Amino acid sequence: MSKEFNLKVALLNDYYGNLLTKYQSDIVKMYYDQDLSLAEISKICNVSRQAIKDVLQRAEKKLEDYEEKLGLVARVTKIKDKIQNYISEADAETAAKLDKLLQEVEKI
Repeated sequence: MSKEFNLKVALLNDYYGNLLTKYQSDIVKMYYDQDLSLAEISKICNVSRQAIKDVLQRAEKKLEDYEEKLGLVARVTKIKDKIQNYISEADAETAAKLDKLLQEVEKI
């Protein structure tokens, strides 16, 4: 798997992880955020490596489906990009205000 895919899944889990089961979200966090191997996660969860792989695959699919249907990550990214463009064109006072707004958007 590519580094880009790993970052994408971790980001999708940040946005949509609460829509997964707690178990699925925890597995995704261990694998993508904590960089644990399938074998390490299987020991922690006391299940087979294949079971962890299956959970990850189903969770990845669900996360991608949520983004396809809801598009939250794409919309937030687009808004952040626009704000960053406005910051680069704005005077110092306005840029500071926009930077605060950007920080709020990044918390979403």
